[in-house]
Amino acid sequence: MQRLTNVRAILSLLAPLLIASAIAQFPKQVLGSQLDSAGLKATAHGPAPAEAKPAHTDEAAHTEHTAHTANYDIMVSLDTGAREASGRMVIQFSNTSDAPLSALYFHLYLNAFEHENTLFLRNPSRSGNRLTVPGGIEVKTLSSSRFPNRNLWEDAQPHSPGDPEDRTDIRVDLPEALQPNEQVLFELAFVARIPEVVERTGFRDSFYLMGQWYPKLAKLEQDGSWAHFAYHPYGEFYANFGDYRVTIDVPSAYVVGSTGHLEALPGSRDGRTRYQAIANHVIDFAWTAWDGFEVDEFSADGIKVRLLSPRGTEHLRREVKDTLIRGLPYLGDRYGRYPYSQLTAVLPPAFASSAGGMEYPQFITLLGQALAPFTGAKISQLITFHELTHQWFQSTVASNEHRYPFLDEGITAYVEWEFLDNDRAGLIAWPGLSISRLAAGRYAHFRQTQLLPAHHSPTPIVSAAPNFISFNELASVIYSRTPLCLTTLARVYGATQLDQALQSYARKYKFAHPEPNALLDEIATYLGADARNQAQLMFENNGELNLSLASVTSAKSGTSIASKISVKHEGTLTLPYTIRVTFSDQSSTRIEGKADAQTKEYQLHHQHPIIKVELDPEHDILLDSNLFDNRGYFESSSQDTRPARLDLAQPRSKLRSAIFSWLSWILQVGAG
Repeated sequence: MQRLTNVRAILSLLAPLLIASAIAQFPKQVLGSQLDSAGLKATAHGPAPAEAKPAHTDEAAHTEHTAHTANYDIMVSLDTGAREASGRMVIQFSNTSDAPLSALYFHLYLNAFEHENTLFLRNPSRSGNRLTVPGGIEVKTLSSSRFPNRNLWEDAQPHSPGDPEDRTDIRVDLPEALQPNEQVLFELAFVARIPEVVERTGFRDSFYLMGQWYPKLAKLEQDGSWAHFAYHPYGEFYANFGDYRVTIDVPSAYVVGSTGHLEALPGSRDGRTRYQAIANHVIDFAWTAWDGFEVDEFSADGIKVRLLSPRGTEHLRREVKDTLIRGLPYLGDRYGRYPYSQLTAVLPPAFASSAGGMEYPQFITLLGQALAPFTGAKISQLITFHELTHQWFQSTVASNEHRYPFLDEGITAYVEWEFLDNDRAGLIAWPGLSISRLAAGRYAHFRQTQLLPAHHSPTPIVSAAPNFISFNELASVIYSRTPLCLTTLARVYGATQLDQALQSYARKYKFAHPEPNALLDEIATYLGADARNQAQLMFENNGELNLSLASVTSAKSGTSIASKISVKHEGTLTLPYTIRVTFSDQSSTRIEGKADAQTKEYQLHHQHPIIKVELDPEHDILLDSNLFDNRGYFESSSQDTRPARLDLAQPRSKLRSAIFSWLSWILQVGAG
């Protein structure tokens, strides 16, 4: 769910820190002949193979899924002069629900860019870009032999439910209900007017990124309801799995990349080339075309990777390639092998950077050339690995990003944090300064929380995307707080156990559209019932815990010293924690505590005076918003004194504070 800001602005902030640190256009008769030659004649058993080419097969498409609700066979022609993509498609639809269907819902998400009052554009946008050249989808016809001699689109609702300014979620009433298990072929003709890039999709100069470009059915649920929603800037993905065959007609000078297995078709003519992509068992389809791409093909963990990038970006391309080569086996070992045989990665040109940092099945867009890798900040690795992780959490697990964005972005962020901190020493490595991804993310969360309106109660993690009042809040809660919660669970209850829970969740619910209880159940299985209860409080009720050292008192007791340590607990979480006590002879002892009362006292007998008391000394409880009150330092001659406070996790200089502030901003715009 990435929407990158202008990377030039990022560089302008980075530079001082480095110094301081050291159809209408597509005639029907032409369409008809090209459709026939592309093999777009459907049969009762699905689309026929094109030009006798064997369809590319993925293991996922044949062994691990039930019948598809919708398979798509699309032919599209890109008119670079008119900035339009004209297409015809056949949808092989099956009512896989338990109820009759009296209507269809289509997501026409390109209509988010037809004017500035759509749901998408009237919400705060993190790119900062304004709509310059509008775009949208016009459906010409929707027909089926099941309902002969009718253009079903004439019965389409004029706008999204309850929103006359938006046309991204359209209901089409059917003349007669489709019964459970009934199969129908629908044919559509449409024209996509391509907007200039605001975020995610569109054109800039001769570059095209085509996401959400075709009429797509909403997700059909088992009970016969449609999970339909207008295009919101904070959540878009939720769909049935299906098979796609897409024929793309472009000027011959253009290089094309797409979801699925892509091949050029023979018979180029009139300066144009046709490509055909086969993608089995995916939830969406995206593609790109540009006459400035260089192509680098390589293998990673047995996966064919195709990297498209602008000329002159060799350093960045090497970083991306290295991250993909290491990232695919890393993720595959943990969350199940990548279920497809190919992946396309796209580095948009710098002038179209707002199209970068986005995830689609078998297709990711990354950060353009303006942010060079020699800065010392591992932003390109972060974005590359983050978008790659989305191939598991969301594209394969396929949870409802609109309803539960934390199952998509939150888990992905946690996996990304772990990879960066364990693999290459954090997010930033400058001479004399190293900042972990965890430290940057923690600071970003609390910093963004401070910027929220004082009267606003923080939105819980499990909330739907539209419930967040701004992207600042979404970034704080989903991209930062969720991985903080998961890391806290790992540190308190066991990192190995949490890894096992996430591995089981990803493998068990592969292609299954899980909801939060599925994740909580895996946490209970591997970390225990108490961990599940704490996770539920974190996710559903903004569970917090602030530990503070209230007092330390000591008195002589015979030949030893009797001490009492008083600890205050603020918040709803009842997590276990450790107290480390250090004595004047430099020996130490540990006390196991639990935050199950507002105040608790711990007693101990010892021979030497206490010089230091630390609550949660390893900072396992990352949701503790104030680490300054967790430590007390004492003169060896006096045991009854107020705690002194010092914590290395807080920025202590103007330079570090500036760096953390910059990171809190860049992290919300640099990984989605």
